[in-house]
Amino acid sequence: MYAIKGGDNKDDIKIGLQRIVPHIFGSHENCKDADWCSYHQNPEKFMYKSLPNGKPLKSEGLKVELNNLVTKMIGRSNSLNDLGSTQSNESFNQLVSVKAPKSRHYGGSCSLQNRLSAAVLQKNEGYGYLSKINEAAKLSPGEFTMAISAVRDKKMEKRKEKKNSKEYKVDRIQKKRNRNTNERKHLVREGKTYGSQMEFDQQQDPELTTEIPLPFNIDGTECKVFLI
Repeated sequence: MYAIKGGDNKDDIKIGLQRIVPHIFGSHENCKDADWCSYHQNPEKFMYKSLPNGKPLKSEGLKVELNNLVTKMIGRSNSLNDLGSTQSNESFNQLVSVKAPKSRHYGGSCSLQNRLSAAVLQKNEGYGYLSKINEAAKLSPGEFTMAISAVRDKKMEKRKEKKNSKEYKVDRIQKKRNRNTNERKHLVREGKTYGSQMEFDQQQDPELTTEIPLPFNIDGTECKVFLI
């Protein structure tokens, strides 16, 4: 569920935008009619799904900056009521990367246009586009080509149905929570192991040795250990 959705009218988008900042800072007075906020269903056990430790934000400076940003978005509410999803674009980009991978310079050959056309046909017509091309060229559609295309089209339809199911979406959210929990556990155990400018953030321990010790001098009183 989202605070604003494509297709909402201008007034609904304004109300949804006005709810965002108070919501993430722990104020739910405006969330009574919001179907995406479950605070009023069980206030004692309510936790934020996407905030650290499920707690609201507290920084007043951040709150002021977010309010300024939301105010600008409210002024553009007319252009926000006709938004669409970018998943279809991402899916098409993935098809193009398969037909014409960037690791090979197809842009310097005449085959790039054919590869892009193949990606468009597969997106619009499915895997059966090869047989249709053969028929349009007065060639045999290909018995094996048609059989393989039918199998792949069925698999694609099953994947779409699975990804649109409620169980799949709930499982995806749970896996994301588990990944975040594991990352926080490793961060507590090992400390910060990756990040920008880590060498400047590390505090110097005064007990750490800052000089290389001198070579060890043998005077004949040491115990000798022989490894065979």
